[in-house]
Amino acid sequence: METITQARTVHIVGMYKCGTSWLLHCLAAHPEILAWREFDPYVAALQRLGPRNDPILKIKGLLCTLGGRLDLAHDNPRFNPRAKEEAFSQFFLGRGWVPLYGQENQHAAQRLRPADTAALPQLADQLFQMLGKEFQSEQAARYDAAQFHNTLGIVNFKRSSLVELMTAVLECDSSEEMPRAFYDHVTHLSSPGDVVAFKAADQIMALQKLQRDMPNTKVIAVVRDARDAMVSAWKFEALMNRVEAPWGRNSRTRHLIEFMYTWGVRAAAILKAASENKLLMIRYEDLHSNFPETIARVYHYIGVDDSPTAINNIRRATDFETVSGGRKKGEEAESVVRKGIVGDWRNVLSPRQAALAWRVARRQMTALGYTREGVVTAPPRL
Repeated sequence: METITQARTVHIVGMYKCGTSWLLHCLAAHPEILAWREFDPYVAALQRLGPRNDPILKIKGLLCTLGGRLDLAHDNPRFNPRAKEEAFSQFFLGRGWVPLYGQENQHAAQRLRPADTAALPQLADQLFQMLGKEFQSEQAARYDAAQFHNTLGIVNFKRSSLVELMTAVLECDSSEEMPRAFYDHVTHLSSPGDVVAFKAADQIMALQKLQRDMPNTKVIAVVRDARDAMVSAWKFEALMNRVEAPWGRNSRTRHLIEFMYTWGVRAAAILKAASENKLLMIRYEDLHSNFPETIARVYHYIGVDDSPTAINNIRRATDFETVSGGRKKGEEAESVVRKGIVGDWRNVLSPRQAALAWRVARRQMTALGYTREGVVTAPPRL
């Protein structure tokens, strides 16, 4: 069996509402790549220290925001390991890898704390009963990228595979070891030789830990005009709250300054990592305006077929009209696939809001080729 350091893997690391799901579908549609739905095991296993839970970082963040230096706000992210029981809960009990919709279901799942590994088969059965799904047949073959052209998730698991995964995570000596155990197990569910793709939109903040655990993995970051990302995030969070998703926000939508601050900090981290050749950075807008060339860069970086024929087939399978169920670009719906256009922030933000957004993250926006007026210039050469 391949070790995790030998397996061919790729991680999409960010940012939130910037086109990571679109890119993941483009990877899933490739016959050499097996792609798993979004999940960040580092968020489940570790608690990142930030302005909300560290007064010193809050003051530092404010000063960096006022000075336009978000690149200095979190230049060395710090984490605290969660207690093992809490981390296991974040992995599987109605959140993380086994998401349950509805607060009642989520609260019920949180009460299913296993005493030991012997309780895990029953726990797996209870979770799937709450999901309203059935396990895949135990006779099913390994996942083969050539047979799966959409992202996979928990509903594609055999019962034995879920129990083995939960056992591997629960038996870790500390929560810090859990992400590696997760990736090791899920990677080896695929057929030998396949590239295995993962996505976690905010994982750029744990990039150092990811590359320590998986030193040979390929890493791709997707960026987008922060103003468009913010508008998309507002719409998405409202939708997730209505359906009571486990990642929905029960409070009011995040303030504009908070979102732009968060975006700017992550954009700074991506720019730094790209300049150090730690990842490949692409822009959402370039996928729109020049899909063949942009996705060819991605496939070449991963080391899979990037021929025009392959790219044309994937473009047809992943364009907006196909994934939205027939809508044209610009037609909005209550869906995770919303409009599929660039520059929609002009239709939503007031002039005052647009000016404030630019002021907070202007340095990172400019570095990535975005202008105050909304013009997208040539991509940065790092």
